[in-house]
Amino acid sequence: MPHGETSPAAAQPFGEQVAESGACSYTESNAQRAAGGCKVAVVGAGFLGKCIAIDLSLLGVHVVVCDTNPQTGDALSSYAYELLHPLLYLGYVTKSMLTQACGNITVVSDVAQCADAAIVIEAIPENLEAKVKLFKTLEQHCSASTILATNTIELPIDSIQMHLQHPDRFLGVRFFYPCVLMSPVELTVGTSTSQGTVDRIVAFLQRLEKLPHRGPTKRVLTSQEASAFQFDTAVRGCFYHGLLEPKRSAITKAHCSYWCKYY
Repeated sequence: MPHGETSPAAAQPFGEQVAESGACSYTESNAQRAAGGCKVAVVGAGFLGKCIAIDLSLLGVHVVVCDTNPQTGDALSSYAYELLHPLLYLGYVTKSMLTQACGNITVVSDVAQCADAAIVIEAIPENLEAKVKLFKTLEQHCSASTILATNTIELPIDSIQMHLQHPDRFLGVRFFYPCVLMSPVELTVGTSTSQGTVDRIVAFLQRLEKLPHRGPTKRVLTSQEASAFQFDTAVRGCFYHGLLEPKRSAITKAHCSYWCKYY
């Protein structure tokens, strides 16, 4: 399947306005046009990996899904129908989107085929040794400008980052399931993550009309040192009363800037 020319994402300043809807909508073409030409690799086609790939594909991103399971291609198609068919009747997707959900996805079995991706998102099982091995392999194949991201929720970012040759371009990028309905994306930086890496991933997510926010949410909501502002921002901007209930976000430019910059 042909792909557009991939170039490293340039850091961009925050826009004047962040998307206001709590749920993603694929009926508008703005996000699809903005994402054109960008290639993202998703390593691991499990439950969440498939959902991330389909979400990005619907938004016009060229997606490479890497998994050693030879049935991954068929599984993606079946899962896309299972995931999106109920949304057709709710007006979130159209019939053409349902049939073309995997149209921007290429399935590969070798991580070396992720080499030209601008962003690589790891979504394999929560095993530290396996994740470290994967990212070391990715560093051997990907360019020095590729952002390497983990979708882990259990492991500290530093526990992976400390083993990498280029820790500055590594961070946590966590999509919430089902990400086809959820705009928030949690960013978790490690000790060595560069501000340039954060800026680039924020700019990419905002072009997709996602709502990037600083994590980890678990730490903020359980830490005794979390301020009332931090707690209020996390709850108002990143959690919803119902998965199918669109809710206007209270996130503003100032809130987003606060979460995505270093404290």
